[in-house]
Amino acid sequence: MIVTKTVKARLWGNEYKRLVALNYKGDYGEWIDISVDDLLPSSSKVVEAECKCCGEIRDVLFSQYTDTCVSCSRKNAVGEKSSQWKGGHKDFCIDCGEPTSRGKGYSRCKPCFGASNSGNNNYRWLEDRSDMVVRNGNMQRWADKVKIKATYVCDYCGDEDGLKVAHHLDGVDKHREEMYDVDNGVCLCEDCHKVFHKKYGYGNNHREQYLDFKGEL
Repeated sequence: MIVTKTVKARLWGNEYKRLVALNYKGDYGEWIDISVDDLLPSSSKVVEAECKCCGEIRDVLFSQYTDTCVSCSRKNAVGEKSSQWKGGHKDFCIDCGEPTSRGKGYSRCKPCFGASNSGNNNYRWLEDRSDMVVRNGNMQRWADKVKIKATYVCDYCGDEDGLKVAHHLDGVDKHREEMYDVDNGVCLCEDCHKVFHKKYGYGNNHREQYLDFKGEL
């Protein structure tokens, strides 16, 4: 409820014509008291308003007046009264039956979603990791040493300008003890490296394959 009954207004410009039409009296440019009821909805006049919930008296712009204060509006804006209300939970977790708590369109709640996407349920899960080769800092240092030893020249085609890779002569899947042995590596350009593996495949590679690749067998 607006407590203020009247406010000061100046008989000026278009406002003069409007207020005179409402039977207000005064000279042009004069400040007079007018009823709050006669203010335009867009008026920037400051008025006192009483919150209907807590009774607090506050100053507000007339154009921004609401019958509740900000605090009470926030407290009451829950559930169906909230501007973001979507009708409540529509979906329930297919595993535990609890509301998904993430809005419409989710089939699992957050805890069940995590459980369903971890361990051997994850699409990236590998059952046997014993043969995996970790591309760590040691592997990178080994590759750098192989390329430096070869002065960045491809051992197969002699290219000096393109990007180079270090190729294991005896593959690390069967020769772990030679993984970081510089003598077990050869510098190849990217194209020659691809051609080699296209011919001999990936995995179970060995030195004799490379010698055959170079025509030295």
